[in-house]
Amino acid sequence: MAAEKKEFKRHFPVISKCYCCCCMDMETALKLCSIILSIFSAIGLIYSNRYENRSLFLRSLAEFFSLIFLTIGLFNKNVSFMRPFLFVCVIEVVILIGFYLILVFEFFITRESIIDDILVETKEDPDLIYYYDNEEAIASVVNIVFILISLLVIIFSAIYIYFFLCVGSYMETIKEEQYRIDEARKLESDEASLNNLNNTNTNQA
Repeated sequence: MAAEKKEFKRHFPVISKCYCCCCMDMETALKLCSIILSIFSAIGLIYSNRYENRSLFLRSLAEFFSLIFLTIGLFNKNVSFMRPFLFVCVIEVVILIGFYLILVFEFFITRESIIDDILVETKEDPDLIYYYDNEEAIASVVNIVFILISLLVIIFSAIYIYFFLCVGSYMETIKEEQYRIDEARKLESDEASLNNLNNTNTNQA
C-alpha cells in the first residue's frame, strides 16, 4: 500500500504579484528589487565607511552581503542563499522600530527644550530660514517634523515587512514545488514496488 501523501506546510502567505513593482510576477519583481536594493546598499556601505561609525558600517556590510546572496539565490532558485536576507531583514525592522520608540520617548521628554532653543536662536538671528516669532508656530513646526519622521519610519518598516513576506513566500513556493516533485517520484516508486510485488506473488501462485 502506498504511503499517505502529506501536504506541504507553509509559514508565509501565498503572494503571486508584487505590488511594489507594478504588479509584476513575483520572480521578476524580486530579481529587479534585489538588484536595485543591492546598488543602493553598496552606495550606503561606501558612505557609512566614510563616517567611521563601526556599528553602522557592520550593519551596512551585513545588509549588502545578504542582498548579494539573495540576488544570486533568486537567479539560481537556491533557497539557502535567500535565507540570510530574512534574518537581516528582521533585524533591520527591529532596529527601525527600536529607533522610533527611542525617538518618541526623547521627543516627549525634550520637546519643550527644543522649542525653547529654537525660539532663542530665532530671536538672536531673525534672518534664519526657520525664523518664527512665537512659540506656538515653532511648536507646530516641531510637531510636523516629528510626524514626518514617524511616517518615514512607518513606510520603511512596512516596505521591509512586505519585502520580507514576498521573499519568504517565494522561497516556500520553490520548496513546495520541489516537495511535490519529490512526493510524485516517491509515489511512482511506491507504485512500481507494489506492482513488482503483485507480479511476484502472481508468478508464485
